[in-house]
Parts: sequence; structure tokens; C-alpha cells
Amino acid sequence: MKKLIALAGLVLTSLGAGAPALMAQANGEAVAAIAAEPRELGSVFGYIVDSEDGWPLIGVNVVIRGTTIGSSTDIDGRFEIEGLQQGDYDLEATYIGYNPLFVEGVEVEDGIATRLDLTMSAEALDLGEVVVEARAIQNNEANLLRVRAKAVQVSDAISAEAISRSGSGDAAAAMTKVTGASVVGGKYVYIRGLGDRYTNTTLNGSSLPSADPDRKAFQLDLFPSSLLEKIVTLKTFTPDKPGDFSGGLVDVATKTFPDAFTFSFSASSTYDSQASLVDNFLTYEGGASDWIGWDDGTRGLPETLEGKEPSAQLPSQQDLRDIRRGVTNEIRAARADSLNAFAQAFNTTMSPSTASAPLNTSLSTAVGGQATLFGRPLGYTGSLTYGRKYSYYNDGVFSRWQLAGGTVDQVDRLTSDTYFGANPDLDIIDRADPRDAANFANVQGSEETDWGGSGTLAFKPWLNSEVSLTALRTQSGHSQASLLSGFRDQNSTARFITRTLAFQERSLSTYQLRGEHAFAPLLVEWKASIGTNTQDEPDLRFFSSVENIQDNRTTFSLGGGNAPPPQRYFRNLREESQAAKLDLTAPVSVWSGLRAKVKVGGAYDNADRTFRQRRFEYMEGRAIDFSDFDGDETAYFSEGNFGVLDTLQVGGIVAYDAGLYLLENSPDIANYDANRAVTAGYAMVELPVTRKLRMIAGARLERTDVTSTSLDETLPDEIRVGRVAETDVLPSLNVVYEMMDGMNLRAAATRTLARPTFRELAPFQSFNFVGGDVQEGNPQLERTLITNYDLRWEWFMRPGELLAISGFYKEFTNPIETVLRTVGEGRFVSFQNVPEARVYGLEFEARRQLDAWTSNEFLGRFSLGGNVSLVNSHVDIPEEELVIIRASDASAEETRQLEGQSPVLANLSLNYENYETGTVVGLYYNVFGDRLATVTEGATPDVYEKSRADLDLTFSKNLPRNLRLKLGAKNLLGADHRRIQTFKDVEYDYMSYSRSRTLSLGLTYQID
Repeated sequence: MKKLIALAGLVLTSLGAGAPALMAQANGEAVAAIAAEPRELGSVFGYIVDSEDGWPLIGVNVVIRGTTIGSSTDIDGRFEIEGLQQGDYDLEATYIGYNPLFVEGVEVEDGIATRLDLTMSAEALDLGEVVVEARAIQNNEANLLRVRAKAVQVSDAISAEAISRSGSGDAAAAMTKVTGASVVGGKYVYIRGLGDRYTNTTLNGSSLPSADPDRKAFQLDLFPSSLLEKIVTLKTFTPDKPGDFSGGLVDVATKTFPDAFTFSFSASSTYDSQASLVDNFLTYEGGASDWIGWDDGTRGLPETLEGKEPSAQLPSQQDLRDIRRGVTNEIRAARADSLNAFAQAFNTTMSPSTASAPLNTSLSTAVGGQATLFGRPLGYTGSLTYGRKYSYYNDGVFSRWQLAGGTVDQVDRLTSDTYFGANPDLDIIDRADPRDAANFANVQGSEETDWGGSGTLAFKPWLNSEVSLTALRTQSGHSQASLLSGFRDQNSTARFITRTLAFQERSLSTYQLRGEHAFAPLLVEWKASIGTNTQDEPDLRFFSSVENIQDNRTTFSLGGGNAPPPQRYFRNLREESQAAKLDLTAPVSVWSGLRAKVKVGGAYDNADRTFRQRRFEYMEGRAIDFSDFDGDETAYFSEGNFGVLDTLQVGGIVAYDAGLYLLENSPDIANYDANRAVTAGYAMVELPVTRKLRMIAGARLERTDVTSTSLDETLPDEIRVGRVAETDVLPSLNVVYEMMDGMNLRAAATRTLARPTFRELAPFQSFNFVGGDVQEGNPQLERTLITNYDLRWEWFMRPGELLAISGFYKEFTNPIETVLRTVGEGRFVSFQNVPEARVYGLEFEARRQLDAWTSNEFLGRFSLGGNVSLVNSHVDIPEEELVIIRASDASAEETRQLEGQSPVLANLSLNYENYETGTVVGLYYNVFGDRLATVTEGATPDVYEKSRADLDLTFSKNLPRNLRLKLGAKNLLGADHRRIQTFKDVEYDYMSYSRSRTLSLGLTYQID
């Protein structure tokens, strides 16, 4: 009996993980790895799989030749022979329907567990008795390549070993090394240049909820690298996988339990060239528990407001002077007391301050091993990780460029009504007064804390069954202070200043129960999971003001115009998910001694989201005026300026004048509830047409029901409720032809889909505190259908070596885009379906050890790796939009690039590895091409994220006493983040900031 999914969990041994190592070559060669184990006598253990497809073989008899000493393989294909004296042994493996396997010269030492991983071939191949010799394993990356060679889909993967070698701190950073993958915002993965909506993320095969209110994609930076076993990216769809991906499905696998006891502890410190040890780091006073990613209540909603209904009106200045008939002094006094209580409920900090930032720090520990329960194996693993980092820039730019004053032929340059950033080019920014421009700024400081823990218990109650429980908990706290100075919707004699103080908590808690049971000839696999993902933004503060210069006289006022008053936001998102999956696999004999695999199953995935927002605004009473404080916001927000400041008495009437007081503006439209229920059933067959040709065919029936409901009951239902309710048949055909040993030709034709997110369907509007845009949903959005065609030639030359060329073509029906629209003085970001889109491209991947080209021992320790993706895309511009564009640009194209799509992606690496000294050096280069970030209105040029190249260097070396030293340097090229608009060969910065270089030093203590 054999199983593919189990094999995916059997391939890593690095970083203390105990999953099986590389399955040996198809001719039956054996691979042995030796690990220290505290036993008096020696032992031999390992895994046995089928040489044709790599599935574990259950019930293989393994004995020491000439004796009756031995054991049988379990559901994972694992065997173990214990209690062996030191010496050399010959082993024999036998299994009904397979050629016997004879292994010579297995060396056993006292107190050492010797690892021996084998493959067996079916008797139909008529190989007779296969004799091999054991040899040491040296490259765990080769494990994943071997699995890829036998996989039914086009896939890519990165192992825990490669993640560690590259110095990646989390799963998002690790994904930048995967073929065709790029990471946006340090969190969101784009596969083959496609946006995050076309990527799905699972954890150990189970779906994950998203805590980002604006995106579908899971935030991969929540997974610290020390918790990871591997990351596998599937690029073609098979019916046993979720149907909502086109670019790729990213499966994050946490560490499984090792075969022997392991323990590790790591500590590192990182110097950030822009943030570390600077005295002007922008920040603000937070809570005492920020260092663990939680707010301690400092930013919490005060008790006086927590129990208040959002719709209930707070007393205002007018209420304190209300002398209408029936309003007594007692009523006005009560209103004054209430106004005082609410106005003074919050702390008075509304502007950032400066401080010195320390070095970044990171800690992690992991433990794993095996025990027995009721005489049966019980595996365990546990990991904890903690990190705190600081980032800072003082040279940011944000602007909003428009084509104004005529057509493209008539206008020489773009104009901007908004600009924040130091040292503006006054030849371009013609609205900036030189006196003000000297004080323009765009500064941001961020402090981020991340920690995570995971644990797995795996129990084998009998030989052919395994049940495991995995728990994962991550927490992230991100504090951010921003200061922007420039102009916004003002005349040329005004400088607009805005300040933002924000704190965001993100968390993920998930529990997964999995089981695998072999009831010959049937294999039953099941998964059940529950998860909770949250994102809280307590006490987000925003305050803007204007500095006016007229006739050499400077005056100050609050934001005015369409700028909101000083305000505080409280946002809370909570998403709970439940998922279950059942897979049944059975072998079926077909012809020429070949066996097909029939697989059927079903899945259920449900997610419930609640989003709540409350907004409080500070108003000026008759006793205070910002213009009296000469721009000193600290004095303006001092404690003595909140609440009632003056008492007035005229005759017998007592009234009051207020300073700063609070009003709540929390419309129901800003809140929504959402649900997504996906029910699926599928059937597929893996059919060996010949010994060299496999066909994997089937279909998935997926029922989708997504609703996003605004709490504003005054809206008509067609606006209040966004819904997608569809039943889709998703066919899949994958063909794999083994041209020669280690060389495959793959072809696939599939149908997949992409759904709008909850936020995209919700009709409410939210304010962007940096750019001033307003984002609004579109309840009329439809789901996208994608037809995918893939072709790949791949050659696995030697363990760890690969050469592959891939081509793909995708057709999109109703793809979703982000679009900018200007309404009056405001600018809105919304979403729309466009009719069609097409994406096609080529991928090249190569990995090669230099010892294949040279006999020089030193040069032979180097390896080269690289992958390049060339992608082209065309989106049909909606007819009504094209008419507007061509009114200003008669020669405008009918198509544009797909949003988020990069035309070029490249990853190159050079590695040096000396196993004898434990020295590893890696140089990594990553670059992506300009990608469309946002579609603008009319003929105004779209916003593109500018191409950026990163160069990283890592070094690690084994030290005495189980220690390992690690050094790293990132962004050596100093590439900046830039989003631009290009008009007549001139680049206009839409949003940009510098990215820091970092240097890290780490030390690891490890027992394995």
C-alpha cells in the first residue's frame, strides 16, 4: 500500500527535523545518514518506498541476512531494528510483488542509530535481486527534488535546510527564493507575477483564514522560519486540492517529529542601517507589554465609552449653551459633566516623539523526539520563536499625480494636488512655496514584535495507522508613528502637516487533527482543523493641521477642507474557520503489471468574519482655537484643554464653554459581517498508460456561497449585501512522461477560480491615513474563472541538481482590479470586474554542483542555482472606461497589464558548502520587473511598483560544543521601494522610501 501525501512529510532531516531523508534512486540505491542517539547498543532504521512513484511501502519485511532478527515497515514505510552490537551487517528486504533488495555493508556503532532509506521495484520489471551499498547523505535539498520528480503536479519547493541557509527569518522571506515567486509588502506572495488573490495558502494541507481586512492572501510573515519543515508551491491544479488558485497553492508544513532526540536554541542580533541606534527614531509611548506583541490596555477603549451605544450622541458645545425652554441649569450641568467624562477619557498623546532605537533581536528554540505510549511510538516536537525589529525612513515621498489641463498631446507634464516628502523638485512640484518646501517631510518609524509557538504529537496505535495533533499560535504587534508635511488640496501658501499613531495586533491560533489508516487495499486520510485569526487596531490616532504663510506672516489652523478633524479609531477583525477533508485512495491493477490509483474525497471549508469600527473625533469648543497655539500641538493637546473650560452665568442662567471635546462618528455602514462556505467533492485517477507515461485526470465540484453584509439597514439589499453564490465544475488533466531516468515532460490543462474578498464585497468606506484616499467595496463583484495550460520539461541530473523549462498560458473571465476614482476633492479606491485577461510566460530553473565541471576540490564545493520567469499579460479595458481614456489620449491601447503581475522575476544563488568543517556561504540575488500596482482614472498614467533588486549574503560555520555561528547581510545594493507614474519618459514618485541594509550575527546550540 502506498500514499503520496505521506511522502511529502518524509523528506527533511535538517534543523533537527526528523522526517525521512531523500528516497534513494529508482535503481534501488540506498542512502544512510548517521545521527547520535543515547543508546548502549546500535540500531538501524529507515524508510522504504516504491521506486516508480515514491509512495511508502507498508509491511515490508526487513531482516539481517542469515538471521530472524528484523522488523516490518509501518504506514510511513518506516522500519527499525534495535539492539545491534557494533559491526557491519547485510540486510534483506522482501515484499510481495516486489524484487528482493539486498543491502551490503551497513555499519553499526554502539549508541548510534544508523539511517538507511531504500527503494524497491515491482517484480514486473524483472530485475531479480537488487544489491546496493549504503552511502552517507549530504544534501537535504535533494530530497525535495526527488519528490518533485515523482509528483503529479508541476511544483516547486524549499526545504528547512535551504530556508536556514538563505537567512530567511519567516515564510514570506523564504518564498522570495522560489521559482516564479515574489513577495509584496513583506507579507503577500505573488506566484508567476499574479496578484495575491490568485494564490492560496494552506497549513499542512488545511486552509488558513486571513486577518487582513483588505486582502484574500494569508500574511506569510506570521510563520517564523524556525517552525517550518518545508514550503511546497503547487503550480497546477489537481482535483484533491482547493480550486481557488491560479498562480500557485503554497502549502506551509510545520516540523514533524524526529527519529531521535533533538534540541536547539538560537539567538541573533541585527543592525539596521537606518533604524538601529539612531536618536531621532520616530515613535510614541505605548504600553508595557508591547514587547510581546500585545497592548496592555493603554490603547484600549475607555470604560466610559465601551458601554456606550455607537449611535448614541455625545454632548456638544451647543448642548452646554442650550437655553431653550425646558432646559434647566441642572440639565446643562449634567451635560457638562458628561462632556468632561468623555473628553478626558483618553490619554492626550496625538503626535509622535523621538527616541533611540536598539538593535533587532531574535530568539528561537525547538525540541523533539520519540517516546512510547502503551508500547507504541509517540512522537513529539515543540518550537518557540521570538523577534523584535525596528525600521525607519526619513526620505519618503507620497503624491497624487494627474493629467490635467488638456489631452496627452497638449500637456507636457503631470500635476499633483498632494505631495508629502523632503526636498521636492520645484521644477515638477510647481504648487510648492519654496519657503514651505524646506520643511516638507515624510518620516516613519516602526516597531514590530513577532512570536510563535507550535507543537505536534503523533501516535501510531498500530502498524498501519497514524494520528497526529498540531497546535500553532502566532502573535504580532506592530507600532507605527508617521509624520508627513507637504501640501494637500491647499493653495500654494499652505503647508499641510499630518501625524498618525497606529498599533496593530495580529494573531493566529489553529489546531489540526490528522489521521492516516491503511485498510488493505484502501488508504484513508482525513484532516479536521479549526482556526481563529484576528487583527485589532486599538486607538489609531490621526491629526492634521495647516501652516499658512501670507505676507511673511505665519498662521496655523486645523486641517480644514476635506481633511477630517483630530480623531481616534478602534478597529477589530475576527475570523473563525472550520475545515474538514476526507480522502480515499485505492490501487487498481490495470495492464502489464501496472497499478493505477483511484482517489475520491470531499472537503468542507467555512469562515465567519466580524469587522467592527468605532471612530471618535475631537471638536473645538468656544474656549479653544488651534490658531492660538502657534502650531504647538503638544500644548494644544495638554490635559488642561479638554472638557469644560469656562462657566458662564447671566442672571439665573448657568452655561458652559468647552475646550476640546469628543463626538462619536461610527456609522453602521463601517461595520460588516461575512461568511464563506465552500463545499467540494472530487474524483481523480492516476493512470499509468505505460511504464513511462502517467495520466492524472479528474474533476472537482465546488459550491461557493460568500456573503458580506453591511450593518447599515437603511441601504437597499442590492448594496447592503454582497454575495457570490456559484456551483463550479473544475476539471483537471495532468500528463507526465518519463523520457529517461530523472527526466520528465509534463503537460496540464485545468480550470480554477478566484473569489472576491469579504472587504471587496462590503460597501463601507474606510480612510487611508497616509495617502488620504477612501476605500470602498463593490457588492456587485463576481468571481473569476481561469483556464490554465502548463507545459514543463525537467531533468533531475543528480541528487540536488535540476534543469527545467516551463511554459504556461492562462485565460481569465471577469478578473478583479483595483481602480482609483476622483469625486470632487476626494479620491476613492474601489474594485471592478473587467471582461477578460490573458497571462502567458516562460520559466527557467537550474541547480548545478560545480564538481560536475571541475576536479578541483575547492571549486567542487560550490553550487549554482537560478530561476527566471518571463511573463506577459493583457487585460481588456472595459468599453466605458476606454471611451473616457481616449477622450484625453486618442492612441491609448485597448489592453493593459494585469494588476500585480511582474513581467520579469529572477532568483540567482551561489553557494559554498564544506561538510567536513561545517562551513556554508551563500550569495543570493533577487529581482522583479515593474508591476502594475493601481489602475488610475482616465488617461492619468497607472501606478507601477518600480523594479527592485536585492542582494543578500549569508555565512555559517560549525563551532565546538555543538555551536554554530551565522552571519548575514541583506539588501547590499540598497534598493529603495518606489511606486511611480510615468508620463512622456518622466518618472513621478507616487510613493517611495528608502530600504535599509542589515547586518546580523547569530549563534545556535544544537543537539541531534
